[in-house]
Amino acid sequence: MENYSLDQVKQKLDTFPIRLEVSEKCSLIDPKKRGLILPDRSAARQICEGIIEKRDNGVDRSLALLIQAFEMDSPMILRSAFCLNMINDEEEKKFLQQMKFTNKEYEGLLREPKTGYSELEIIDAAIHVDDAKKKKISREVLPDLLATRQFELIPACTSALITLKPHVYGARGASQNEDLQQLYNKVIGIAVNALDGLFNGANRTEKEILMNYMRGTLCDEGTPPEEQGPRFPCRRSTASVQKLESCCCVKRYSSDEEVQFRTVMEMVEEASVDDLFATDCVHNLVHEEWHNRLKKSNKVTTESCSTLGKGKLYTPNQRFLCHLVGFIVFMLYFAWYIVDFRTTFQYWSPDVVMLAYAASLTMQEVNEFLRRNKRVNAVSLCGFCHCNKYLKEILNYFDMLALLFMWAGLSLKLWLTWGCFPANRDLKNDFCFFNRNNAQLLETQWFVSPQTQYVCQMILTTSFLLWGFRSVSFLNRFQRTGPVISMLKSLLVKDLVPFLLILLVIFYLFGVFFFNLLFPVVAALSSKTNTTEYRLNATVQILTLPFHLLFTNFDKIGFETTSSTESQDVGRVAHPDGFGWFNNLFMFVFLTLSNIVMLNLLIARFNLTVISMHSRALGIWRRTYYEMLQEYKNISFLPPPFSFLEYPIRIIIRCKKQHIRRSKVGQKPRGYWSHESEYPEDYLEFLKFQAAIFREIRPKLLNEITRNKSDTEILKSHAVNVSATASQNLVEYLQRLETKIESMEEILSKRKKNRKANFHRKRDFDNEPEAAPDGLEKVESS
Repeated sequence: MENYSLDQVKQKLDTFPIRLEVSEKCSLIDPKKRGLILPDRSAARQICEGIIEKRDNGVDRSLALLIQAFEMDSPMILRSAFCLNMINDEEEKKFLQQMKFTNKEYEGLLREPKTGYSELEIIDAAIHVDDAKKKKISREVLPDLLATRQFELIPACTSALITLKPHVYGARGASQNEDLQQLYNKVIGIAVNALDGLFNGANRTEKEILMNYMRGTLCDEGTPPEEQGPRFPCRRSTASVQKLESCCCVKRYSSDEEVQFRTVMEMVEEASVDDLFATDCVHNLVHEEWHNRLKKSNKVTTESCSTLGKGKLYTPNQRFLCHLVGFIVFMLYFAWYIVDFRTTFQYWSPDVVMLAYAASLTMQEVNEFLRRNKRVNAVSLCGFCHCNKYLKEILNYFDMLALLFMWAGLSLKLWLTWGCFPANRDLKNDFCFFNRNNAQLLETQWFVSPQTQYVCQMILTTSFLLWGFRSVSFLNRFQRTGPVISMLKSLLVKDLVPFLLILLVIFYLFGVFFFNLLFPVVAALSSKTNTTEYRLNATVQILTLPFHLLFTNFDKIGFETTSSTESQDVGRVAHPDGFGWFNNLFMFVFLTLSNIVMLNLLIARFNLTVISMHSRALGIWRRTYYEMLQEYKNISFLPPPFSFLEYPIRIIIRCKKQHIRRSKVGQKPRGYWSHESEYPEDYLEFLKFQAAIFREIRPKLLNEITRNKSDTEILKSHAVNVSATASQNLVEYLQRLETKIESMEEILSKRKKNRKANFHRKRDFDNEPEAAPDGLEKVESS
């Protein structure tokens, strides 16, 4: 039925005399080997027979082929076995048992046989690394194994990405890193092609089933949240395991305890790949959840799905709008508070509002820290590392600094207003006593110096400035401004920061050189060089002179030269010989290096970054869009300054849930996804829909993706896809010719046999003696 159309296959299955399970029907609709470019049967038969003869040790033939394919990391052996239909789930189970028997350190993805078989197990075995036996990742075989997954292809790809990421960014050597990066990109391509194919080929009802499958809400009525599914086994990331092992209350986890059962979206979030978030499937899921438009499974109650939306009364979009308006009001009030500081310094009522804002924003940040308090794998300037997920976001540092300056400014103001200068309390009491009508007005500027008030005002103003930078995060919600912010962040972090580090080194070297050239200490009066003012002026001149040259502030460097009546003065009167060399040569050398070479290099670097990120910015923004969804799912509907009463309750509830979750570490949920007989109706419908779509797109799963890439990479991917399509068409054409030739040979052999049989029959008939009449035989006998 491989060459039949989908309608013909369904018609055959409807008239099949034996009742088949849904999984068996899906296997017939969507054969595994359609995703591979298979050799012809004669070549495959020769390869397999040669391998079986070499491994004639009593092992099953199919198992011997699978073992040899893994040991040699040979996709040709694997494809030959698939071509001859010698690999199925039973053979994969035997291979896993053999691997566990020969490698005692490998315990497998699922140690308990009662949990059933998962297609992810052989993927985990292909990625398993054993340094003692020099067993490495099966780089060539892994993409073919992923392309042949029938029911768990997307979870298998995301699980492989989670496991591969530390190996990719932690590889030693350029060649090894390049090979692993190519493997990583192939796995991403399979996952993206599968997600796009399912979403683009689905109708409205099928899209709802697909979204519920991604969220893990295809379950029966009354199912508790921890047993909703489907969920798939996935190893913890390296960062999560190290964090849990570092806790004093948690022992080292075994291989079985490192495995968690997660939904597809949880695995996508853990994989943290921009290409997955850039797919229309994931983005549509996130967009619909912003407005709570997704319909849950028909058999799932509202109580069982309450953990998905977090907010039962308000959508994340409503919460976002409420906090946006509240933040605008906060910025307007904060601006009035620090601009009209003379007035706000006199009264206590503005301080109460500011304290409520500070408490609400602090509790909101603590709640966000607890929500994202887990270690993730990240790529930094120093290489691959494990960092806290909350600290990975740059804007969170602005939040912490803004809160720090805000609390410092408010504390100083309250201390100045109500707690400082105890000697002046009698004066304040006298002022209030003789001005009973204006007792609420306390002219504190009479008792606090203007300089002290200025310091307090500038601390609060710094907090306002940091909150203003933080307000840019609200613009990530919109598609037009979000990609621009992503590009701006990349320019500042990846380009400007390294450039400034190089520039600071150059400025420091030229600053010291120019200072000694213009203001040599040997030519200054000893009475001036021993003062603190001279040292301070020298330091300022070393640090600022290169910046004045860079920004062409020539009025700041118009020094005078010393004469017989005037001594040398730092920043004003320069040495005559040094000033001549500076004015005629070294100033032009510095300006050529800094203004022409370095600045143009920075502009060119910015240009390259913008060009490369223009096509990838949409994927980065869609990932940020998803992270904002998670934030506003868990945020209070009440904006500051009214939310400081709600967050303590939220934090206590979160801590209790984390304690319960830690007590259940290593326990596997009992879900229907491990037993086919317990599959709900919606999940069966999804499997049928998935099989029908994969039958059409499976030959294209190994194609290069062309989305979320630069123009050059898109052109390369397009060329690779065209050549792969042409090769696939050529192979299919040759296979059809081979089939026709085999059928013609069979017909010819049958005709030859028939001719030979007719010839023998005719010869035998001719050699038989003719029978005499009955009367003649009687006469002769008488």
